[in-house]
Amino acid sequence: YMTKNGAIAGAWGGMILALVSWMSVAASRCTNGDDPDDLAEGVDCDTGKLNVDTLGNINAQTAGSVVALCVSGVIAFLVASIEYKMGTEQPFEWEKMREGIKRVEQEADDVPEYEMTFEYLDPAAKDVFKYGV
Repeated sequence: YMTKNGAIAGAWGGMILALVSWMSVAASRCTNGDDPDDLAEGVDCDTGKLNVDTLGNINAQTAGSVVALCVSGVIAFLVASIEYKMGTEQPFEWEKMREGIKRVEQEADDVPEYEMTFEYLDPAAKDVFKYGV
């Protein structure tokens, strides 16, 4: 189970490390966004700057995204594991979070009530996990 401190540490740690990795990879790109390794032999480019081209580079964006997804989960798991081992765990209250999130639009959905039940949605969820989207 996730702990309160694990969820907080995972979210903040993952975000900070994702920003660092995104900017680090972006700074290693040429100022026009090209990969220095793809240039012809003997051709040099200016690196070490952050601009729209380097930050928009797909390699830099992918690095930041992968770090955000993976590292946040690892940090959350490690913090929760340490807390459980020490006996100081405070379980994360998922219901409190669900109650605190308010809908933006005011009008209700046109979804029948039975379509939102566990019995109706569970077979579809199993198919998604088994076969994908």
